[in-house]
Amino acid sequence: MVNVVLQNRLFNNNGKLRDNTLTRRLQEGYRLLVLSYSDHDMYTGVGTEYINNPIGGEVNGLQASMSAVDYVTNNYPTTYVYAHGTSAGATGSYSLGLSYYMEGIKLTGVISDSLLPTLDLFYIMDEFNAHPDFNQKEGFDPQEAAKKLGPYGVEDNELLAAEMIDKGYDVPMLGIGGTIDPFYGDHLYTLPVAEEAGYESNVEWLHRNIDEAINNQENSPHRIVLLETGHVPSIKVSKTSDYVDTFIEDTKAYNGNYPFE
Repeated sequence: MVNVVLQNRLFNNNGKLRDNTLTRRLQEGYRLLVLSYSDHDMYTGVGTEYINNPIGGEVNGLQASMSAVDYVTNNYPTTYVYAHGTSAGATGSYSLGLSYYMEGIKLTGVISDSLLPTLDLFYIMDEFNAHPDFNQKEGFDPQEAAKKLGPYGVEDNELLAAEMIDKGYDVPMLGIGGTIDPFYGDHLYTLPVAEEAGYESNVEWLHRNIDEAINNQENSPHRIVLLETGHVPSIKVSKTSDYVDTFIEDTKAYNGNYPFE
């Protein structure tokens, strides 16, 4: 399965290498750790009950991700460490970076492509839920899905990106988004609430609080990059990978030390 994932992400249909951030990292000598996604918890479950599952069980995507990173860093020479997630994995990369931060370990950087966690996502899901051309099936309940996220799905815990930046969170994050992303209804119409606030796309509106928090943080190491493209551009669009390259070079200088030394 890992080979299938790598084949799809690294090569075009004609067999030629894609010019994306994964290819560039391998060419630079980075180790690529690919995690399986099987718990439907955005890599954020911590032994949380697997709700709405007829056979029960629990979701532990975050525990599994941290276990994989711990194994690799304990058994192989490791320097800089980046968590790079796309779509559901974008939330997982955020929770991975924050969870290590709470243990006193600062990853070199976190790259969240297309889903930095924000409560406004619920608004978008509710707006388009019944639309026949929306990506989520009718009846999808984002509030129920959030119950799989453990502490990251509890609003009162104040663990979302904008809230943590306001508290001084300084593990560098690069938030990436496409302003014509169908997963946020940008192929259908711009939300009235977004238009009233002066935004031309739902994705721009979705990132507004995070962007404001970054602007309010003195010498913030965080960045938001929004481009006129669709879902998960960092593994599809070479221009997006240029921004990732710049972010990686900047964060090396920002952090200095290796996280798992």
